[in-house]
Amino acid sequence: MVFIILAISDRRTRERERERERDMLIPVRCFTCGGLIADKYTEYSNRVRTGEDPGKVMDSLGVKRYCCRRMFISNVDTIYQIIPYYEALRRRMFEIQSDIE
Repeated sequence: MVFIILAISDRRTRERERERERDMLIPVRCFTCGGLIADKYTEYSNRVRTGEDPGKVMDSLGVKRYCCRRMFISNVDTIYQIIPYYEALRRRMFEIQSDIE
């Protein structure tokens, strides 16, 4: 019974990680040179998450320019930092509307 629960929770965790990767906000092109970078980010993040060196991963993906490398290294998943504030604002708006009514 415990094994089944662990397998289900593990599957849900993997599904959440896949959804988070789909929601990742990475620019399509490098801001400086205009090179395509978004198509390489998923593989980059997966390989770095498994423990590979980020520099070697970028080399193998063909990301040679330091401006493009900066886009990978400095990317912060800001959507997950913004959502709590948006939800708090939304709750507050509902509170104000209910007070008005």
